[in-house]
Amino acid sequence: MKTGGNKYFLLLILIISPFLLLCASSPDKGEESSVIRYVNIKAVYEHALDNDKDLIELNKKQNSLIDKKNNSTGDSKAEEITLIEKELADLSIDEDAVKLRIYRKISDVIRDMARRRGIDFIFNRGDAMIYAKTELDITEDVIRELDYRDDKSSPIWK
Repeated sequence: MKTGGNKYFLLLILIISPFLLLCASSPDKGEESSVIRYVNIKAVYEHALDNDKDLIELNKKQNSLIDKKNNSTGDSKAEEITLIEKELADLSIDEDAVKLRIYRKISDVIRDMARRRGIDFIFNRGDAMIYAKTELDITEDVIRELDYRDDKSSPIWK
């Protein structure tokens, strides 16, 4: 085997070893086994972004300002563009705040679900997961809980 191949093989072993040990180890009598699930955080986050009313409104404002900037003409064009760029910068700060709020909400949902269901570990699907049973995927459950919390916090007259 070539030297380069040995490096990749060792790296593969280092990555897989903890997973294999976890799967191979069985709890002693009287010991509970850990409950492990996974979630596709990217899918949950994208779902939350697509459905957040504040973010949708911010995106509409940004698009409107960009159109206004691209269509500005006349003597006051430079001054108008400067004002528009300032407004866009302010909207970008607002967008970051909304995204942080969404991230925190997702984290809260996952933590609460783990506590309610007695889950010991929840992994993100994309982070070095080599194999997982689809039955252990709680992505859809997290999305439903997130939607439920959003609906619950909406005004009654909605």
